[in-house]
Amino acid sequence: MGRKGVLAGFVTVLFLVLEFSAFLWAMERLSLDKALEIALRENSTLKKAQAEVEIARSALRLVEKNTFSPEIGVSQSIALTEEFNSGFSFTMKDSYSWGDSVEEKKARLVVEAAERALRKAQEEVKASVISVYLNILQGEQSIRLAEKNLELLRKKYEKTKAQFKEGNAAAFAVKEAEKKLKDGEMVLLNLQENFLVLKKKLNGILGRALETPFEVEPLPELATVDMSFDDLKALAVKNRIELADLEGQRKAVEADQKELKDQKKPSVKVMGEYKTDGWTVSLSVDPLRKNLDWEISRIPVRAGSSFLDGGSGEGSFGAGIVLNWIVSAGEVWREREEQYQLRLAQLGEDYRMQVNSITTEVEEKYYRFKKAEGDLGIRQIAIEVEREKYAVRKEQYKMGAIDEEALLGSEIAMMQAESDYEGNIYDLVLSWVDLKRSIGEEIRIGELFQASLKGVGE
Repeated sequence: MGRKGVLAGFVTVLFLVLEFSAFLWAMERLSLDKALEIALRENSTLKKAQAEVEIARSALRLVEKNTFSPEIGVSQSIALTEEFNSGFSFTMKDSYSWGDSVEEKKARLVVEAAERALRKAQEEVKASVISVYLNILQGEQSIRLAEKNLELLRKKYEKTKAQFKEGNAAAFAVKEAEKKLKDGEMVLLNLQENFLVLKKKLNGILGRALETPFEVEPLPELATVDMSFDDLKALAVKNRIELADLEGQRKAVEADQKELKDQKKPSVKVMGEYKTDGWTVSLSVDPLRKNLDWEISRIPVRAGSSFLDGGSGEGSFGAGIVLNWIVSAGEVWREREEQYQLRLAQLGEDYRMQVNSITTEVEEKYYRFKKAEGDLGIRQIAIEVEREKYAVRKEQYKMGAIDEEALLGSEIAMMQAESDYEGNIYDLVLSWVDLKRSIGEEIRIGELFQASLKGVGE
């Protein structure tokens, strides 16, 4: 190969190295806060829940009908005999309500339920992001530990082979060392594959392409969290969505119950009507039901006449009051009233049982959190012990008192203690997330990493 070929090869290799370095430099550094921010903005489940809220709000606007939104209709009739009145006809009408109808109350409750469902979905997505993010951090530590353990197994295998050649080890010992080495390689491979799956899973939750490259950042320092169990129970009863949903169902049943009672009351309508040459203007007001209806209509205009022609005849005006009431509806009212009473009683029992269940759940999550918090101290002591042992082993290795294999074993023990400590931190974070969800409060991950916390409810 000539100098030009060598130079071209060198340039190609240099270009690839620079390109790979640029790729590594451009790889996203993803913090937990940033991951949560992206998920709340891009997650497909949350987008669907947000759409449900908008649909419910739209339905409420249609039911309210408090704006000028008349219904306009025109028609064309064609006569087949002289006796039939053919031509154009016109109708414009609207209804206005200045009080809450049953439909409005129910539509408003649907909006509130959709908004609660959105908040619940947001907290579920947050919890999923935090869980997968912590699993990725733990996966990195497990891979490092498995790599170090594989290094030790390889040294043991090489040492056993050398001893076998010298006649100081049996053949089965070599096979056993080889098997342990292959087992270690398989463990590392499985951890690496699972690590890639976790990264894809997080990308999926964030609403991104599964292969999007990123590196996770370590967690900040933990803060001391002070929480009162009694306060947590009170917050849970106040905040939990399940209880709010039951309360919404109770209000919907009570609205139906009230409508049934209103149907038994007399209805009073004040009506007015003006007619002139085919045009009719009517107005109806129901003060008890707080409703106003109006309509402008035009009977079919014969062919050859102007659609807007009012004619020369004089108009007529009439007004009156219409009293209407339903004296009896047989067994229908009684059965419906009994259904409402039974449903309200059932909802009351469901509410009581739900409160008991939530209280038990909060207690369980609280003590799990306190246990994880207490275990941190024990893990910290274990780290200190293994670090001191490793420092002693290094001195012994320098003096030739132990071999490299023994030193590596001590290093692995120290790394295992550090990994256990980090795993305990992740358990603490997840138990805190579960506790926040059990009391129905928004997960603000920054609270767990602030300098201090005075109380959960603040």
